[in-house]
Amino acid sequence: MLKVQRVVIRLMGICAAIGLAGPSWAANVAVFNDPGYVDTVNESASIQASLIGLGHTVTPFAGINAANFTSAMASTNLILFPHLEANVGTDLSDALDAAAIAALKTYVTNGGGVIAVGGEAHRLLNTVFYGPSDALASSGLFAGGSFIQPDAVGSPFASAPAQLAALPGVVTGLNFFAFDPPGALDLYRDSVSGTAAGGFNSTTAFVDDIGAGNIGYLSWSWLDAKSGAVNGGWNPLLDLVVNHVAAPVVVPLPAAIQLMAIGCIALMGRRRRHG
Repeated sequence: MLKVQRVVIRLMGICAAIGLAGPSWAANVAVFNDPGYVDTVNESASIQASLIGLGHTVTPFAGINAANFTSAMASTNLILFPHLEANVGTDLSDALDAAAIAALKTYVTNGGGVIAVGGEAHRLLNTVFYGPSDALASSGLFAGGSFIQPDAVGSPFASAPAQLAALPGVVTGLNFFAFDPPGALDLYRDSVSGTAAGGFNSTTAFVDDIGAGNIGYLSWSWLDAKSGAVNGGWNPLLDLVVNHVAAPVVVPLPAAIQLMAIGCIALMGRRRRHG
């Protein structure tokens, strides 16, 4: 009998080791790193460094056709577009063909995720998800801080920083007074006076659900954030947005592990029945 008990104890330890104790979350992020559309040396490199510092895996890719995006989607949890600047080259939203737009929209509608960062990112979101009739509009650049909004209360963003500091690099706010996507969480707005009591203006971060998936918008360009020290609260927010937007990638377990997991479940059921 004692020998059986020892076997049971060992089996319970194995059950915990294979994941019944709860895994920690780290996303695999496909980062659009095409020099024709983003600053690969500074802004894209900075946000990649931030993602890695937060414990996520980064897979850079380039190219703007449907095959490029489909390949990036294959083994990652989401696609992130770093700060999109028209002055780097051609505006990405104008360069995408119908097949590429359809690939991105279908990916998110079916449960995938997309994050777009500042600059012309609102135009990309309009092109792929919102269309010309309901459209996000830029309210221009600003240099002040941003403050958390009531939409964050009771959401996965309840623990987000109360304020995001003004930092080097541009921040492109959105005019949610003109178009507030139904169901979106308006997470941060800049302040007219620079304080939380001064009245709020442009939206600087939001998330929205599109079909079975999610999208996110972050307005800071991520300039000078490579060290991880200069982020003004934007890196913790990035982590929360990635975790919210990311779609799970299902990785099949080896057959032996699957059988062991079934045994663990049976063992736990037996223990419950017998006290």
